Amino acid sequence: MPGCWAPICPSWGVDNRSCAVRAIPGEPSAHRLEYRLPGADANPYLALAGAIGSGILGVETGAALPSSIAGDASVEMCRPSARLPQNLSEATSRFAQSAAASDIFGERFVETFSCSRRWEWEAVQHRVTDFERRRYFEII
Repeated sequence: MPGCWAPICPSWGVDNRSCAVRAIPGEPSAHRLEYRLPGADANPYLALAGAIGSGILGVETGAALPSSIAGDASVEMCRPSARLPQNLSEATSRFAQSAAASDIFGERFVETFSCSRRWEWEAVQHRVTDFERRRYFEII
């Protein structure tokens, strides 16, 4: 959600917590990047492999770095077409169709992992949540 300090679009900025990548300046030997895209529930090995692989792919292809964002990234640059996926289904579809993901992880992994995420999304869709029980119990 915009305004909650979690990235909602691909962006970077210097010491900007609303961006997906936060450049943190320090002493010359202490500069670092904070990669803020993965959630707390992400597999750390896959998240790190994706971050490193996408960096290498960007260098190899000579991808241009967009301008840094100084204000709230969700306000400054996010248009609906540039937003990050909003749920597991959308993320899975984008991952399955991504040439970059195939380059980084290999086609076989992308196909297998996407299949497992589609199954997980479908399994969740057939569950009644506690919220739904509390909200709609009185109506029945």
